[in-house]
Amino acid sequence: MLVVSSAPYPVVTIHDSYGCRYCDMEDLFHRVREKFVELYEQKPLEHLAEDLHLDLSHVEFGHFDVHEILKSEYGFS
Repeated sequence: MLVVSSAPYPVVTIHDSYGCRYCDMEDLFHRVREKFVELYEQKPLEHLAEDLHLDLSHVEFGHFDVHEILKSEYGFS
């Protein structure tokens, strides 16, 4: 939804796949990654756990820099 609503051109979706005109593909490629970063910078798992009153103190989180996805050719395989 974030990707499609931010695109200034037509985008079609089927499940978790996106489609657009060839001339817009490069932009869509970057837009998908930018929206991924935007979403995960907000730490959705922690917010969900808080809303559900779950204790995540025993969960070990890694140190992946979500911004690395912006450089990735295959971020969603």
